[in-house]
Amino acid sequence: MNFPCYFLLIDVKKVVVVVTDGFSSRGVEITKELAGRLKRQGVKFFAVGTSRRVYKDELDELSSKPSESHQLMVDIKKNPFTKDQVEQFTKKICKTE
Repeated sequence: MNFPCYFLLIDVKKVVVVVTDGFSSRGVEITKELAGRLKRQGVKFFAVGTSRRVYKDELDELSSKPSESHQLMVDIKKNPFTKDQVEQFTKKICKTE
């Protein structure tokens, strides 16, 4: 039985949200290459850093631009994310063009 692929007909936002506690386990070059492929296809990248060990330069490479609006960083061992932070970040993701 064949089912129509309605999801192909709908104009949906293409978004990736990466949650990380530090450095890429595969290396920055591989991460950058894979993210670049998806970005060239119109996918927007948002990054969530969850520790003080997060390598900011790598997060900047991974996130779509401007980085400031595509990143959320908190050291969850010291302070959990606040409801307001999560809501504001969620709004940014949902507004993505």
